[in-house]
Amino acid sequence: MKLNLSKKMFKIFIFLSLVSLFADMTYEGGRSIFGSYAKVLGASALLASLATAGEFLGYVSRFISGMIAT
Repeated sequence: MKLNLSKKMFKIFIFLSLVSLFADMTYEGGRSIFGSYAKVLGASALLASLATAGEFLGYVSRFISGMIAT
């Protein structure tokens, strides 16, 4: 019985790992084409840089809030 549960847990682990892998590939692939896609939409370089600066500020706020929380 315990061996069967162990196999089932291993299968679930592998499945969730694959889901995470494909989610990361999708996100990183989307981030890599952001500049080209913004150009197709007619966005200027300034607008694209503002969007990137906003993402950077989000990461900075996460870092600061993490430092405060610990």
